Amino acid sequence: GAAVRALGTQAICYMGTAPDALKRGLEDSGWATYERLVELPLWKEFGDELKSPVADLKNIGSGNAGMITAGKFLEHFAADYPWLHLDIAGPAYLRTANGYRTKEGTGVGVRLLYDFLQKHFAPAAP
Repeated sequence: GAAVRALGTQAICYMGTAPDALKRGLEDSGWATYERLVELPLWKEFGDELKSPVADLKNIGSGNAGMITAGKFLEHFAADYPWLHLDIAGPAYLRTANGYRTKEGTGVGVRLLYDFLQKHFAPAAP
C-alpha cells in the first residue's frame, strides 16, 4: 500500500544492497521496457521502526515509509548477501488498461527482468 500511495501505478520502487552497476543496469532496462524503477534509501534510521521491546524484530513498522521498513525487514535476513527487492504493488494491477499494460494483472516486471537478463547474461551470438 505504501508504494502505491507514493508512486501510484507508474513505477516500481526498489531497494537493496546489490552493486550500483547492477542497479543502474536494472534501471536502464526499466526505461527500455517502460517498467521504470525508483530506488528508495535504506538508511539506518528506518530500521528503528522495527525495534521491539519483546522480540528480536517487528515485522511491521508504524506505517510511515512502509515500503522502506519492509525493505529493512528483508535486509535483516539478507545482511550477508547483495540483494534487491522490487515492490511491484502499484503497477501490478490496473483498473483500466494503459498502453501495453492490460486491465487487472499486468505482468509487470517480466519484460523488465527479461530485458535485463538478455543484456547482461545472454550468451554472445556466434
